[in-house]
Amino acid sequence: MLKTHLILDAARMEKMIDLAKEINPFNTSLYRNKQDQDQIQPSVAPFLFDYPNCVDFEDLVIGKGWGNAWGIWVLSEADFESLYRHFRRFLVVQTQDGQELYFRFYDPRVLRVFLPTCDTDQLLDFFGPVETFVMEDEDPSQCIIFSLWQDQLFTDRLQVSLIRHIVGS
Repeated sequence: MLKTHLILDAARMEKMIDLAKEINPFNTSLYRNKQDQDQIQPSVAPFLFDYPNCVDFEDLVIGKGWGNAWGIWVLSEADFESLYRHFRRFLVVQTQDGQELYFRFYDPRVLRVFLPTCDTDQLLDFFGPVETFVMEDEDPSQCIIFSLWQDQLFTDRLQVSLIRHIVGS
């Protein structure tokens, strides 16, 4: 059964991340290391959330965050811990000249440009246990849905009014 998770970007949300964490305590920073130490200030970290059927949380994320690039939804059969481990692998990337850079894949403005540039191996690696990524489109009246079909990227756009049905609430 597909479960919905959400990666929210504290840097984009500013103080609203505190409200999101208060409403939905089922979250963790992707920058948290194995000793439960924040590697980077929590105020700029991406947070992985369970996406429960909680109207207050949904209203905050969709009502205030839509169109502001707060984050992305992830639909997967994987459990929270597996997704946490998977996404941590992509936080830092290395350029051809060996420079390490933070990869803000959880920003919909980044992910919707990045995924179409990937080859099959990159797509399979990045998707891993993820069935579907859902995020705002450049046109905020639309949501964009990325999934793999026969190892190829499938892209669909739907009216934002359908977002609650897509993410399972």
